[in-house]
Amino acid sequence: MISTMLLDVALLLWPSESRNEYRNQIHADVANRGVSAGAILDVVWTGLALRGEAFWRDLSYAIARLRRAPLFVAVVILTFALGIGVNVAGFSAFNAIVLRPLPFANADRLVVIAKRALGNPGPLTSFDVNALRSQLHGITSISGVLGGQATMMLHGVPKTLNGAQVSTTFFPRSTLARRSGGSSSAATGGLAS
Repeated sequence: MISTMLLDVALLLWPSESRNEYRNQIHADVANRGVSAGAILDVVWTGLALRGEAFWRDLSYAIARLRRAPLFVAVVILTFALGIGVNVAGFSAFNAIVLRPLPFANADRLVVIAKRALGNPGPLTSFDVNALRSQLHGITSISGVLGGQATMMLHGVPKTLNGAQVSTTFFPRSTLARRSGGSSSAATGGLAS
């Protein structure tokens, strides 16, 4: 019973046409010789050889057909390359925006504070930031950021650069120490605005 099941599993390696055509004959032949590991391995190797032969035959036929249609091959290769490239770019953007955490400790506790002038958000002055530091006692750190633009001449062509001025507490001390190669006690806490 178990030997018949093993033989049926070994026959699964055969191509379906050959398996359906020769199943009864193989079962009778193995029953006459006696079911042994050698007989089952012989069925396995024969099935693998038949599969390999069919694979190489199909592959050579496909290559011959593709040689007759080089434009089709170029379009298929270009489509695959474009699809793979779009998927990689899309996942990279998704990973950078959604999956990767912000480079701050407790990033889920970050907040942005701005003041409104005539209904529009505006920047806080350094006096406002200092006043917030003295009034908000439950806050670990407050940093000021002021965005801006600068124009730089590059090979005689003006280029607009986006940047920001930040207060000294914007960058963590440990990050500055790692980048400068010093100890965290030697870092002053950030870039001056």
